[in-house]
Amino acid sequence: MKHTNFDPIINQLRNIETEELKQAVLAHGGRFRFEDKDNRPVITSPCSDFSDTAIDVDVCEVSMNDRGLLCIIGTEHEGDADEIEFAPSDFAFGQLGYIINAIPETEKVKDVSRNVVVEINTVKLTDLQRIRKDACDRIKAIMKKHNLDEIE
Repeated sequence: MKHTNFDPIINQLRNIETEELKQAVLAHGGRFRFEDKDNRPVITSPCSDFSDTAIDVDVCEVSMNDRGLLCIIGTEHEGDADEIEFAPSDFAFGQLGYIINAIPETEKVKDVSRNVVVEINTVKLTDLQRIRKDACDRIKAIMKKHNLDEIE
């Protein structure tokens, strides 16, 4: 059955999320290690080379390699396994944000967020305020048409 292909949108968002993680790591000199084992971010990998099921990963370190690519080092959440290297693409979209949330601000970099515009069928959804205003305007027009002052 025909349906909307969300892959291009998800890939755009994934690229933005990866770039924001890069910027957060670069703010710390290209490497950030979560030393406190009890406060490491835990993210889910749908599957990997060593497991055909989803696993939760304790993120130990995020760094930039010599080729400018992000490397995520982690251990399996349940157990005392060795540290394993992951690529950002090993995780579902949205998971990298948990790592970014756990990386502290620096004196120079406090925010790596971007203003994101998502375009679906040529309709741009740029901010929630515009959408809310449009909805309110439509409701007010309907109320005026039916001589209503308030709605219960």
